[in-house]
Amino acid sequence: MRRREYELQPATEFLFERRSLLHHCADRRPGNSEMNAPGGQWVAGNQLPYSLTRREELLLPRAEAPTLTITSDPLNSIAVLGGSGPDWIITLCAQGDGQSEAEARERLQQLALHAAGGTVSLTGPGLYEGYRRKGDLIVEGPIDAGVVIHGTHTSVEVRDLAGPVRIAATHARARILETTGQ
Repeated sequence: MRRREYELQPATEFLFERRSLLHHCADRRPGNSEMNAPGGQWVAGNQLPYSLTRREELLLPRAEAPTLTITSDPLNSIAVLGGSGPDWIITLCAQGDGQSEAEARERLQQLALHAAGGTVSLTGPGLYEGYRRKGDLIVEGPIDAGVVIHGTHTSVEVRDLAGPVRIAATHARARILETTGQ
């Protein structure tokens, strides 16, 4: 049996590799998922035929959120990056999958992004009801600002921050790279 490349790498290199945080945020419908079609992609055999997406962007001034608090319901992902801008730029790619376009749209509508003061929440159905939908939240903020993240069954990645960072990622992976804050 041939070993995969990541199985041959030392653990530290594999665990701390800087991967792209950009996710493919595009719809998939039967007939447009062939690899040889323009803009096509490979589709695994166990994926549902319809995958609908919605992209949302939100600008939150740092004056309203010197320390940003992010909460997430299960089956999502959160990435926070330190940037050069003065404010928080929040981007959500929501995805709902289904056997029909209507089913995929219903699952897509179950996921919502809310902002109130210095708190941003990614809400949706619970762990078992949330199957076949997910949200990828990417937040770029001031490099010296603080962030607090609460999520269950939600992967978290924080990069390039110098402010205080607090993460509670129960039953999930949390990666903190090149962050010098407390």
